[in-house]
Amino acid sequence: MKKLIIWFKNSFGISTTEANGFVIFLILLLTMTAGIFWMKYAKPDTAYKMTDQKKMDSLLTVIRINAVLDNTEPLKPKKFRTYDAPKKRTNRKSFTSSIKKNYSKPQAKIQVFDINQADTTALKRLKGIGKVFSRRIVNYRNALGGFVSKKQFNEVYGLADSVILQLDTLTFISSGYHPKWIEINLFDDYDLSRHPYISKKVARAITAYRFQHGQFTSIEDLDTMHLIDSLTLARIEPYLKF
Repeated sequence: MKKLIIWFKNSFGISTTEANGFVIFLILLLTMTAGIFWMKYAKPDTAYKMTDQKKMDSLLTVIRINAVLDNTEPLKPKKFRTYDAPKKRTNRKSFTSSIKKNYSKPQAKIQVFDINQADTTALKRLKGIGKVFSRRIVNYRNALGGFVSKKQFNEVYGLADSVILQLDTLTFISSGYHPKWIEINLFDDYDLSRHPYISKKVARAITAYRFQHGQFTSIEDLDTMHLIDSLTLARIEPYLKF
Protein backbone atom coordinates (compact mmCIF):
# COMPACT_ATOMS: atom_id res chain seq x y z
CA MET A 1 0.00 0.00 0.00
CA LYS A 2 2.88 2.40 0.89
CA LYS A 3 4.60 1.63 -2.38
CA LEU A 4 1.41 2.45 -4.25
CA ILE A 5 1.07 5.77 -2.42
CA ILE A 6 4.74 6.66 -3.10
CA TRP A 7 4.29 5.76 -6.76
CA PHE A 8 1.28 8.06 -7.10
CA LYS A 9 3.15 10.79 -5.26
CA ASN A 10 6.20 10.59 -7.49
CA SER A 11 4.31 10.02 -10.72
CA PHE A 12 1.77 12.84 -10.37
CA GLY A 13 3.76 15.22 -8.16
CA ILE A 14 1.16 15.38 -5.42
CA SER A 15 1.44 15.50 -1.65
CA THR A 16 1.23 12.52 0.67
CA THR A 17 -2.30 13.46 1.80
CA GLU A 18 -3.55 13.75 -1.75
CA ALA A 19 -1.94 10.43 -2.65
CA ASN A 20 -3.67 8.75 0.32
CA GLY A 21 -7.06 10.18 -0.72
CA PHE A 22 -6.61 9.07 -4.29
CA VAL A 23 -5.78 5.50 -3.20
CA ILE A 24 -8.85 5.36 -0.94
CA PHE A 25 -11.02 6.64 -3.78
CA LEU A 26 -9.61 3.98 -6.09
CA ILE A 27 -10.38 1.24 -3.54
CA LEU A 28 -13.99 2.45 -3.15
CA LEU A 29 -14.45 2.56 -6.91
CA LEU A 30 -13.27 -1.02 -7.30
CA THR A 31 -15.55 -2.16 -4.47
CA MET A 32 -18.60 -0.54 -6.07
CA THR A 33 -17.77 -2.07 -9.45
CA ALA A 34 -17.55 -5.52 -7.92
CA GLY A 35 -20.91 -5.04 -6.15
CA ILE A 36 -22.63 -4.01 -9.36
CA PHE A 37 -21.21 -7.03 -11.15
CA TRP A 38 -22.47 -9.35 -8.41
CA MET A 39 -25.97 -7.82 -8.40
CA LYS A 40 -26.24 -8.17 -12.15
CA TYR A 41 -25.04 -11.73 -12.62
CA ALA A 42 -25.43 -13.54 -9.29
CA LYS A 43 -28.79 -12.26 -7.75
CA PRO A 44 -31.10 -13.04 -10.71
CA ASP A 45 -30.33 -16.73 -10.37
CA THR A 46 -31.45 -16.60 -6.75
CA ALA A 47 -34.60 -14.68 -7.71
CA TYR A 48 -35.41 -17.19 -10.41
CA LYS A 49 -34.93 -20.01 -7.94
CA MET A 50 -37.29 -18.35 -5.44
CA THR A 51 -39.95 -17.82 -8.13
CA ASP A 52 -39.77 -21.46 -9.21
CA GLN A 53 -40.13 -22.55 -5.59
CA LYS A 54 -43.29 -20.46 -5.17
CA LYS A 55 -44.78 -21.97 -8.32
CA MET A 56 -44.08 -25.46 -7.03
CA ASP A 57 -45.69 -24.66 -3.67
CA SER A 58 -48.82 -23.31 -5.37
CA LEU A 59 -49.07 -26.38 -7.61
CA LEU A 60 -48.81 -28.73 -4.62
CA THR A 61 -51.55 -26.77 -2.82
CA VAL A 62 -53.92 -27.12 -5.80
CA ILE A 63 -53.22 -30.87 -6.01
CA ARG A 64 -53.98 -31.32 -2.32
CA ILE A 65 -57.27 -29.36 -2.59
CA ASN A 66 -58.42 -31.46 -5.57
CA ALA A 67 -57.64 -34.64 -3.68
CA VAL A 68 -59.77 -33.51 -0.75
CA LEU A 69 -62.66 -32.52 -3.01
CA ASP A 70 -62.64 -35.91 -4.76
CA ASN A 71 -63.13 -37.71 -1.44
CA THR A 72 -66.01 -35.50 -0.21
CA GLU A 73 -69.65 -35.20 -1.27
CA PRO A 74 -70.62 -32.19 -3.31
CA LEU A 75 -72.08 -29.37 -1.26
CA LYS A 76 -75.82 -29.06 -1.49
CA PRO A 77 -77.21 -25.58 -2.03
CA LYS A 78 -78.46 -24.11 1.20
CA LYS A 79 -82.16 -23.50 1.35
CA PHE A 80 -83.22 -20.12 2.57
CA ARG A 81 -86.60 -19.45 4.14
CA THR A 82 -88.64 -17.00 2.17
CA TYR A 83 -90.84 -14.40 3.75
CA ASP A 84 -93.87 -12.78 2.20
CA ALA A 85 -93.88 -9.03 2.08
CA PRO A 86 -95.98 -7.61 4.93
CA LYS A 87 -99.44 -6.62 3.85
CA LYS A 88 -100.21 -2.94 3.91
CA ARG A 89 -102.38 -2.20 6.89
CA THR A 90 -105.32 0.07 6.48
CA ASN A 91 -105.15 3.23 8.52
CA ARG A 92 -108.06 2.66 10.85
CA LYS A 93 -108.28 6.29 11.83
CA SER A 94 -108.48 7.58 8.25
CA PHE A 95 -110.95 4.81 7.38
CA THR A 96 -113.18 5.79 10.28
CA SER A 97 -112.98 9.48 9.42
CA SER A 98 -113.93 8.75 5.80
CA ILE A 99 -116.99 6.85 7.03
CA LYS A 100 -117.97 9.79 9.20
CA LYS A 101 -117.65 12.14 6.26
CA ASN A 102 -119.80 9.97 4.02
CA TYR A 103 -122.37 9.33 6.72
CA SER A 104 -124.38 12.26 7.94
CA LYS A 105 -126.43 11.74 11.04
CA PRO A 106 -130.06 12.60 10.40
CA GLN A 107 -131.07 15.82 12.12
CA ALA A 108 -133.41 15.37 15.04
CA LYS A 109 -136.92 16.52 14.31
CA ILE A 110 -137.60 19.94 15.79
CA GLN A 111 -140.94 20.54 17.45
CA VAL A 112 -142.83 23.66 16.45
CA PHE A 113 -142.43 26.35 19.12
CA ASP A 114 -143.86 29.74 20.08
CA ILE A 115 -141.63 32.45 18.68
CA ASN A 116 -142.62 34.90 21.42
CA GLN A 117 -141.65 32.46 24.18
CA ALA A 118 -138.48 31.02 22.63
CA ASP A 119 -135.06 31.81 24.05
CA THR A 120 -131.72 31.79 22.22
CA THR A 121 -131.20 28.08 22.95
CA ALA A 122 -134.41 27.13 21.14
CA LEU A 123 -133.56 29.36 18.19
CA LYS A 124 -130.05 27.92 17.82
CA ARG A 125 -131.54 24.49 17.10
CA LEU A 126 -132.53 25.83 13.68
CA LYS A 127 -129.99 25.44 10.90
CA GLY A 128 -128.26 28.70 10.09
CA ILE A 129 -128.99 30.36 13.44
CA GLY A 130 -126.07 30.64 15.81
CA LYS A 131 -125.19 32.77 18.79
CA VAL A 132 -125.32 36.09 16.91
CA PHE A 133 -128.58 35.61 15.01
CA SER A 134 -130.40 34.07 17.96
CA ARG A 135 -129.60 37.13 20.08
CA ARG A 136 -130.53 39.47 17.24
CA ILE A 137 -133.95 37.84 16.85
CA VAL A 138 -134.66 37.99 20.59
CA ASN A 139 -133.49 41.63 20.84
CA TYR A 140 -135.65 42.71 17.91
CA ARG A 141 -138.64 40.86 19.35
CA ASN A 142 -138.18 42.66 22.67
CA ALA A 143 -137.82 46.02 20.93
CA LEU A 144 -141.08 45.44 19.07
CA GLY A 145 -142.87 44.18 22.14
CA GLY A 146 -143.38 40.78 20.51
CA PHE A 147 -143.99 39.43 17.01
CA VAL A 148 -147.57 39.83 15.81
CA SER A 149 -146.93 38.57 12.26
CA LYS A 150 -144.47 36.14 10.68
CA LYS A 151 -143.77 38.76 8.03
CA GLN A 152 -141.79 40.61 10.69
CA PHE A 153 -139.04 37.94 10.45
CA ASN A 154 -137.94 39.73 7.27
CA GLU A 155 -137.20 42.84 9.33
CA VAL A 156 -134.45 41.13 11.35
CA TYR A 157 -131.18 42.30 9.84
CA GLY A 158 -129.01 39.73 8.09
CA LEU A 159 -131.29 36.68 8.12
CA ALA A 160 -131.01 34.51 5.02
CA ASP A 161 -134.10 33.41 3.13
CA SER A 162 -133.53 29.81 4.23
CA VAL A 163 -133.52 30.88 7.90
CA ILE A 164 -136.67 32.95 7.45
CA LEU A 165 -138.33 29.94 5.82
CA GLN A 166 -137.45 27.77 8.82
CA LEU A 167 -138.81 30.36 11.24
CA ASP A 168 -141.99 30.57 9.23
CA THR A 169 -142.34 26.77 9.20
CA LEU A 170 -141.21 25.80 12.71
CA THR A 171 -142.63 28.64 14.81
CA PHE A 172 -146.10 29.93 15.60
CA ILE A 173 -147.75 32.97 17.17
CA SER A 174 -150.39 32.11 19.73
CA SER A 175 -153.90 33.11 18.86
CA GLY A 176 -155.08 36.02 20.96
CA TYR A 177 -151.50 37.08 21.67
CA HIS A 178 -151.22 40.68 22.86
CA PRO A 179 -147.86 42.39 22.40
CA LYS A 180 -146.41 44.96 24.75
CA TRP A 181 -148.47 48.10 24.40
CA ILE A 182 -147.32 51.52 23.28
CA GLU A 183 -149.10 53.94 25.58
CA ILE A 184 -149.59 56.61 22.92
CA ASN A 185 -151.09 59.12 25.37
CA LEU A 186 -148.59 58.45 28.20
CA PHE A 187 -145.16 57.89 26.64
CA ASP A 188 -142.84 60.83 26.07
CA ASP A 189 -140.90 61.24 22.85
CA TYR A 190 -137.94 59.21 24.18
CA ASP A 191 -140.06 56.15 25.08
CA LEU A 192 -141.98 56.40 21.81
CA SER A 193 -138.78 56.54 19.70
CA ARG A 194 -137.46 53.32 21.27
CA HIS A 195 -139.95 51.36 19.16
CA PRO A 196 -138.52 50.31 15.75
CA TYR A 197 -141.53 51.72 13.88
CA ILE A 198 -141.41 55.23 15.40
CA SER A 199 -138.59 57.61 14.53
CA LYS A 200 -137.45 60.45 16.78
CA LYS A 201 -139.06 62.98 14.44
CA VAL A 202 -142.42 61.21 14.57
CA ALA A 203 -142.14 60.78 18.35
CA ARG A 204 -141.65 64.55 18.84
CA ALA A 205 -144.56 65.28 16.50
CA ILE A 206 -146.84 62.93 18.49
CA THR A 207 -146.03 64.58 21.82
CA ALA A 208 -146.44 68.05 20.26
CA TYR A 209 -149.80 67.12 18.71
CA ARG A 210 -150.95 65.64 22.01
CA PHE A 211 -149.96 68.86 23.83
CA GLN A 212 -151.92 71.02 21.36
CA HIS A 213 -154.96 68.83 20.61
CA GLY A 214 -155.23 66.55 23.58
CA GLN A 215 -155.13 62.77 23.71
CA PHE A 216 -155.34 60.45 20.73
CA THR A 217 -158.51 58.42 20.57
CA SER A 218 -157.96 56.30 17.43
CA ILE A 219 -155.54 55.46 14.65
CA GLU A 220 -157.24 58.09 12.49
CA ASP A 221 -155.88 60.81 14.76
CA LEU A 222 -152.35 59.71 13.88
CA ASP A 223 -153.25 59.65 10.20
CA THR A 224 -154.28 63.34 10.33
CA MET A 225 -150.69 64.27 11.24
CA HIS A 226 -149.54 63.26 7.73
CA LEU A 227 -146.15 62.21 9.15
CA ILE A 228 -146.70 58.45 9.12
CA ASP A 229 -147.43 56.58 5.89
CA SER A 230 -150.27 54.09 5.70
CA LEU A 231 -147.93 51.07 5.64
CA THR A 232 -146.22 52.12 8.87
CA LEU A 233 -149.59 52.85 10.47
CA ALA A 234 -150.76 49.33 9.61
CA ARG A 235 -147.60 47.85 11.14
CA ILE A 236 -147.77 49.93 14.32
CA GLU A 237 -151.53 49.65 14.95
CA PRO A 238 -151.41 46.26 16.82
CA TYR A 239 -149.07 47.83 19.41
CA LEU A 240 -151.03 51.03 20.12
CA LYS A 241 -153.15 51.51 23.19
CA PHE A 242 -155.37 54.60 23.31
